[in-house]
Amino acid sequence: MSGSKKFIFLFLIFLFSFLNGNAEDSIQDAILYESAGQQKELSGKILNLTGAEGLIVLQKGSQVPDYIPISSIIEIRTSKCDAHKAGDRAFEEGEKNRTSESFSKAVDYYREARKNGEKRPWMRAWITSLIVKSLKGAGRETEAVQEFLILCQIDPLSPYLDSIPLQWIVSRSMAPEKRIELEQIVLPWINSQQNPGGKPNPTAQLLAASFLLESSNGPYRQIAADALEALILAPSSNQGSSARKDLALLATAQLWRLKMHRSLSENEISFWKEMSFRLSPSLQAGPIFLTGKAFLKIGQKEKAKELLLRIPILYPLEKDLSQEAMRLLPAEK
Repeated sequence: MSGSKKFIFLFLIFLFSFLNGNAEDSIQDAILYESAGQQKELSGKILNLTGAEGLIVLQKGSQVPDYIPISSIIEIRTSKCDAHKAGDRAFEEGEKNRTSESFSKAVDYYREARKNGEKRPWMRAWITSLIVKSLKGAGRETEAVQEFLILCQIDPLSPYLDSIPLQWIVSRSMAPEKRIELEQIVLPWINSQQNPGGKPNPTAQLLAASFLLESSNGPYRQIAADALEALILAPSSNQGSSARKDLALLATAQLWRLKMHRSLSENEISFWKEMSFRLSPSLQAGPIFLTGKAFLKIGQKEKAKELLLRIPILYPLEKDLSQEAMRLLPAEK
């Protein structure tokens, strides 16, 4: 082989290796977000997504990353592997047809994407949140809790609160042994310090408290109530202030479950409604359900109906809440 041909041959090998070996580095992500009341777009490489720092993006040619608050993010556009795309299609089918089978297919595709198709750590965490949502849609609550606790270990202020599988009612369809199993899974996470993560984990605490709050075990109920009170009173800081605010509001709403057994005034319930709508729409299902149920309790049927109807229409993944809302609605006729 002549020198010039050898040079061209080696150059082509180098170019092929460069384009394939650096494919991940060459990925350009696009983030649509809101700033000062205006929509803006930022292009670059996403380095991470955390509850405390938000979305961390390195623009091309820059040495200093940009930080975008989670609450400001409108849309993230990035590359996806084939299994991820297949999971998205199955998930959309599940939302459209309300079928557990489609959601279970999505779980399988997403797990394949996380295991073999995706190398970016932040994207693998995102896929895990999609696995949680799919498991909720499939009615596989125990697995959903276990998967979400993986996210809690990655980030104690998880940016994926919209997928958290909180318990808002004691499921009528759950067998007692299954309930006990779930309580044992979450129990180690109820303590702020001594938990499997080895450090304060408010997101895992909230999840654990939701499953222990109406336990048949009295001490568990008290531990859960104390944990929720602590989350409400926890001092906020600049880092993760949005996530901490959502955690405090959700903890407050969880304690409404204990107030359902006493007399409630219309003003108090109206305040619940106002608090519910302070949360982002993806987090409102449980608080709205409890508020609607409380209105029904005091005879405010139209106000109850307005809220309860939202659950099956807007939150198809919340199967227990949707079924219970529909069970309560006929009483208003």
